[in-house]
Amino acid sequence: MKKDSFENIVKYIMFALIIVAGTLLAICHSSCQITSQGITLLGAEESPEITGAKVLSPGSVEIRFNKKVSVESASVSELGKGEKASLDAITEGSVPASAKMSDDGMRALYNFSRAAEIGHRYQLFSEIKDSRGNSLTFALPFDGYNSRIPDCRLTEVQGEAQKSSGRYEYVEIECLEAGNLFGLELYSADDFAKRGFCYEFPVVEVAAGERVMVHLRKYDDVLCVDEIESLSAAKSSQTSAAVRDLYFSNDGACIGANADVILLREKNSLKVHDALIYATRDYGSEWKKKELSAAAAEAVRSGKWSGDGSPACAVVKEGITSSAIKSFQKIGGEWRIESVADWKKK
Repeated sequence: MKKDSFENIVKYIMFALIIVAGTLLAICHSSCQITSQGITLLGAEESPEITGAKVLSPGSVEIRFNKKVSVESASVSELGKGEKASLDAITEGSVPASAKMSDDGMRALYNFSRAAEIGHRYQLFSEIKDSRGNSLTFALPFDGYNSRIPDCRLTEVQGEAQKSSGRYEYVEIECLEAGNLFGLELYSADDFAKRGFCYEFPVVEVAAGERVMVHLRKYDDVLCVDEIESLSAAKSSQTSAAVRDLYFSNDGACIGANADVILLREKNSLKVHDALIYATRDYGSEWKKKELSAAAAEAVRSGKWSGDGSPACAVVKEGITSSAIKSFQKIGGEWRIESVADWKKK
């Protein structure tokens, strides 16, 4: 075989491989994918994109897009327990949803006649198109809206564990008014950096002045029971009849050992109710994880923490002594670290 002929064959094969690779890339780009928010999408590269979503009321959801769009169809249906949003439209029990567009055509206010119930999970299924006919079909999961989230504050954060004494991490909050805790979340920036999720409060009615202890480890399914109704349901070693006990289904450490930013906030609006920022004395001048930096900035921006959001404005964390566990406690509106035993005597 001549050299020229061999080179021509090689060039032909390389050209064919480039065409095949390009085709596969195009197919993969338009396939169904799940985002970190759980939204299921189906569209091509030129399709409109979702830039934000917010539940505004028991019967409305607002979605923002990156370009002007029109809504072709929409429906809302309830998801079963553990069921994920799907591009297979749920027809049984679904209700039509109407959409009102903003003046710029980049926001759609979806309204549905049947109000979403607190504690139930739903999906909004919709198809949209831009002016060129590029379409996007999506299924957005959302929780029933709670309009009665009470104002709450953090009162204690215990981030150390002593298995020998049966003590594990917990966070205690105080409800400043009556309401329902569903829609609140307890966010540890250090834990979110490791696992990507946080504790979400269940549907539970609380009274003004009530204290709630969120245990960050559930080591026994019989003893560690959420006290949704009775304050004496839990039987673990860290329970009290004067406090409502709730448990995070988790078996590992949650609170950061050297530094963390704890936020008590609303999941939907991200309204911060309270915050705690701490770091060890030798931690350094810069946050070592972007999640801590972002959460600290959020705490300062909300007005729930003073300072510049750097480790310099954090409460100094001291370790466990041989005699007692120490926890962060808010006393007189100020955070300080004290022995848990001393705190419980007050």
